[in-house]
Amino acid sequence: MELRYSDACRAAWARISWGRPGDIARIVGRHDSARQNKVHYDTDTYSPMLAAPTPSAVRACAVLTSGRHGCTGPGGDQRLTEPPNPPAPKLSPTDDT
Repeated sequence: MELRYSDACRAAWARISWGRPGDIARIVGRHDSARQNKVHYDTDTYSPMLAAPTPSAVRACAVLTSGRHGCTGPGGDQRLTEPPNPPAPKLSPTDDT
């Protein structure tokens, strides 16, 4: 079970690796908002993304077909990546500046 987060999207999702068909990956946010997806075949699945201002606002949970279930702790407040910084436009040799 992994808690995944995108600074660019400001959203989080849960991932199950090496699960079984029927296992559920769930992302849970503030006020118990949640999104989930089941492993349909193979061994991996991702939950849909859930809007989150920071990783600390969410946790990833798993509900296994074996009956076991559990959640990660909330993520941290530290940025995981630098904010996108678009490159400066390139001027062509014929541009007068």
